[in-house]
Amino acid sequence: MLYILCASFLLAYNFISVAGQCGQGWLHHDSSCYFMSRDTLTWVEAMTMCRLHGGYLAEATSDREGHFLENQVKVFAREFWIGGSDAIVEGEWVWQNSKAELRPSSYSNWYPGNPNGGGVENCMAIAADGTWRDEACHGSSLYYICEMNPSQK
Repeated sequence: MLYILCASFLLAYNFISVAGQCGQGWLHHDSSCYFMSRDTLTWVEAMTMCRLHGGYLAEATSDREGHFLENQVKVFAREFWIGGSDAIVEGEWVWQNSKAELRPSSYSNWYPGNPNGGGVENCMAIAADGTWRDEACHGSSLYYICEMNPSQK
C-alpha cells in the first residue's frame, strides 16, 4: 500500500513539475509545451518570435502530436503557422527545427490538392479545420504556434 501511495505521489509530482515548466500561456502535451499566439505575423517573423521565447514553430512529427495540434486549432478556429517549409528545395518539405523530412510514410495532413503553390508558397500553415496548406512565407500574416521542450527552457 505504501509503495502504491509513493508511486502515485511521484507520478503526480513529475506531471505537475513538467506542466509547470511550460510557463503561463503555454499548453503542455507529452514532452513539449505549445503557445498559441494571439497576434499575426509572417512565417519568418513567427519563427523569430518563437526563437526569442526559447522555442520554434510547432512540428507535427507524430500522429499524436498532429492530432493534438489539429484539435487546438479547431478550438481557436483560426489559421496558424507551423514549422514546415520547402524553401530550400522546392517540393521537399522539411520541419525547420528538427530538419526531419515529411515523407509519405510519416504523419501528414495536407488539404486535398496541397501543397500547390509551386515556388511561391514555401511555408506551412494549419487551417482552422486542422488540415495543412502551403502559404507564401512573407505575403500572409497568420497566427502561429510555438513549441519548446521544457527541459531546454
